[in-house]
Amino acid sequence: MNRRNFLVAAVAGSASGTLPGRLGQATDHTLSANFEISRQVEISTPDKAIESSFWIATRLISKMRRLSFQYFGRDGWFAVSGGKEQREHYDSRDSRYGPKLAAYLYGDDPSFAREMGRWIFLHEVDERDGHLTWVWSPGQKASPGLQNASWLGQIAKHFSDYIRYLEQDEFVGENWSRPLKMARWALANFDRNGDGLIENGTDIPNHLWCLNVGEPCNFPRVPNCATDVVVVASMEICELLRITGAYSAQRRLPESDWLNSRADQTHRAIERSAFDPDAGYYYVLYRAPERKWYHSLLGISESSREVDITAYYAAVVNGNTSRAMEVGRYVRKILVDERVFPMPLQYPSYFWISECYRDPYGFVNGGCWEEAYYNCVRLWSHCRMLAPLYEAVRQRSEAYVRVGDLYAERRRSWSSPVRHLGGRTRGCDHRRFIRPRPRKIWLLRNRDPPQFPI
Repeated sequence: MNRRNFLVAAVAGSASGTLPGRLGQATDHTLSANFEISRQVEISTPDKAIESSFWIATRLISKMRRLSFQYFGRDGWFAVSGGKEQREHYDSRDSRYGPKLAAYLYGDDPSFAREMGRWIFLHEVDERDGHLTWVWSPGQKASPGLQNASWLGQIAKHFSDYIRYLEQDEFVGENWSRPLKMARWALANFDRNGDGLIENGTDIPNHLWCLNVGEPCNFPRVPNCATDVVVVASMEICELLRITGAYSAQRRLPESDWLNSRADQTHRAIERSAFDPDAGYYYVLYRAPERKWYHSLLGISESSREVDITAYYAAVVNGNTSRAMEVGRYVRKILVDERVFPMPLQYPSYFWISECYRDPYGFVNGGCWEEAYYNCVRLWSHCRMLAPLYEAVRQRSEAYVRVGDLYAERRRSWSSPVRHLGGRTRGCDHRRFIRPRPRKIWLLRNRDPPQFPI
């Protein structure tokens, strides 16, 4: 699947205006560029709210791209410092959405695509052994060696999307050793028992970071979790291995047999071990000391389900239509029956205690991360579940039209953090975007860092 057959809207042609310059240097082109999307990008729908919301969102993207260049003097991504308009530092997580946006909104602009590729391929992975160059430590200062499964999964996604969407065969071929070395390093360090499932890792052994968001300090301390399996990271590594395996086989690049064999092993391990046939859904983690699978962080809310990476994996990576339909029916229930929108990262929502915060840490009722919504909509499209697909797009579009200027709303809400459901959250006040029915929220009520079975 690539940009040519993914969108219903016609997105094609070359980017208008001038071309962006090289990463790390300002050229005459970037100094005069207006950073607007290609004039060839079009959308036409009977529902004008959907059409209007598309252009509202693209204005925000262009604004963030201009800010990125303004603060860093270089082009090639769409956000700065975790998406905030501050001059703190470039945050590698800003590459999460970049390849898709570059493909869909900037057409066939090879210069912009290569600049994004230079950051992902040349800066996120060490050329010597493939280890990740961006690492986590308290205070967000880089320190050698602090890696874990969730961050590995996020970086793998950057490579997967770049190869899948941007069609930069020459650039990828020139730098093929980078994703190959990263895959070998990842499996050597995060699948040490060779069973095909990605472990939490030994660098941060007492923080179980099992969702694709946040930092380890946001999660509770858990003794002896280095060998616990993180399912969403396993899913993203599975996608990377499948994409690189198929890509190398088609273009006769090195190690295609090894990549495809490891992709098959990881896929089999997920399908055999990480799927709960009784629930008809995938688990979120495996606690090795307990020899037990969970649907939630250490069993806090076992009726909850992860609906971000799981939805994407079921639609795009897995290839099992019946299981994709099971996941699709669950997320349909959230929207149609529970009326929760946009999609949360896990549902029902629940909170936990982190020693870094006074308040219970968790997620806004309805979620404040766009990718879960995108992945669920994509799953419905894959499963031909058109009624919830249209309802999801319509509701989100109407919310965008109500707000109007998403950038102004974002700045306003960042300056005034919102208190919601007992926890502190920042970002857009998503109560304006959702209409949920009241429901129970699971909460760890002790104020001390919780102790879990060893």
